[in-house]
Amino acid sequence: MSRPRRGDDLTPGQDSFLDIVSNLVGILIILVMVVGAQAKHALLDSKSKPPPPSTPVSEVKHARQAVVSLGSELERLKQQMIARQLEVAFRKKERDILLAAVASAELSLRQLTEQLGEEDRKAVEAAADVAALRQQYEDLQKQIELLEQTPPPTKVIKHVPTPLAKTVFGREAHFRLKEDRIVHVPLEPLVDRFKEEARRKTWKLKQSPTYTDLVGPVDGFRLKYTLKRTTRSVQTPEGQAIQERVELDHFELIPVEDTLGEPLEVALQPQSAFAAALHRYPPDKTVVTVWVYPDSFDSFRRLKEAIANEGYLVAGRPLPFDQYISGSPHGTRSAAQ
Repeated sequence: MSRPRRGDDLTPGQDSFLDIVSNLVGILIILVMVVGAQAKHALLDSKSKPPPPSTPVSEVKHARQAVVSLGSELERLKQQMIARQLEVAFRKKERDILLAAVASAELSLRQLTEQLGEEDRKAVEAAADVAALRQQYEDLQKQIELLEQTPPPTKVIKHVPTPLAKTVFGREAHFRLKEDRIVHVPLEPLVDRFKEEARRKTWKLKQSPTYTDLVGPVDGFRLKYTLKRTTRSVQTPEGQAIQERVELDHFELIPVEDTLGEPLEVALQPQSAFAAALHRYPPDKTVVTVWVYPDSFDSFRRLKEAIANEGYLVAGRPLPFDQYISGSPHGTRSAAQ
């Protein structure tokens, strides 16, 4: 009889166990290699990084001293706050005592006043009034002494050396000064337009004794005029005759807006619109007439001096606030200095 082979005695489960053991060993080897590689990289990184700076002993000591100093300052502020609170409480008690004393004194005064007779009460009131008046007198005396010791301010008044005035018969340049703003008044071109317009409108006076109309605007102004029909007796070779004529009754210059012109500070500059308008007129043949409103009388003095320095004669025509620049054949002429 033949003997069985040795390998036939092993069971199938033993082969599977050996395979598992082999696999575990392989995995362990791989893990060991991975851990070793990571440890190597960590070691290299730690060598490449600079070591953390060490804190000097002096810095630590300085920081400790700063902490101690801040603690001392905090304690000092606490003590100071406690002292202030005690002082406030003490002052409050003082105030309460004074208020109580004042209330008690007022009560006593009121009781004594009630006990006084009518004459005595009036005497007390009179004494109080005398004391108040004496105090006012002393205050006024101090103010008087202070004013006497203070020298009065000196005001310099400039005078333009043109004391004589003469009536204007030559060419005039007109300007308006209102709210410290100076503007050129285009009277001549407006009058020229009025004359041309009036010739064409005379027929309107056949049915009405007067006729009113406007011309312009020119440089911010309109001219409002009123024509009237007049009759008069004239002597002719044939005897008396009635003559009808159309005449100007009056005119007004109406601004299209109130804020026309330049402020005086700007107008007195060499390149201003006022200077350009003024220099269109020759100084030796022109009189400058300034229509002035009450709010600009002080500015007119400066303007008059500046115009006089340019060689012009100056005439001032004051106007009320509610009146426009106006004229008529029977009006007065300007007087220049």
